[in-house]
Amino acid sequence: MRELTNQLREEVGEMTASNSVLKSQNRRLSKNTQKLKNTQSTLEKISESQGITVDKLVDQVNEYRKIQESIQIDLQSRIQQTLLSVFMRSDRDEDYIIDPEEVNQLIYRLNSIPSVTFDETKFRKALKKEGGDVMKFANKHIHGKTKNGIFQF
Repeated sequence: MRELTNQLREEVGEMTASNSVLKSQNRRLSKNTQKLKNTQSTLEKISESQGITVDKLVDQVNEYRKIQESIQIDLQSRIQQTLLSVFMRSDRDEDYIIDPEEVNQLIYRLNSIPSVTFDETKFRKALKKEGGDVMKFANKHIHGKTKNGIFQF
């Protein structure tokens, strides 16, 4: 009987702790709900003053988001193309291999590309690992989805 009583007390303690956590989460959710209602009310006032509905405003925001994503993809493609062009211009003997004597010029050119930063140490190591092969490097580190931290743009 004593064991059963102890088990029940233990369960009551666990339920009390769980109840406390749930109350805390409920208060937090209530605050968030109120903030969302206030935001919705503000959006409705703005939309009424401009003569559009909240649904249309949300549709416009979603359309702008899609346009922004498209612009971002286009920008990344242009930067990748610029990087590849820099590699090709740095390959003086046009053998699609960046030879050791071509690396410093390539790094100089890469440093001059606006809004592109790169880790020179990782770059040198990766280029050496690929044997200087422009296409292998490009496929793996420029066009690929490898998150190697060499280039940031």
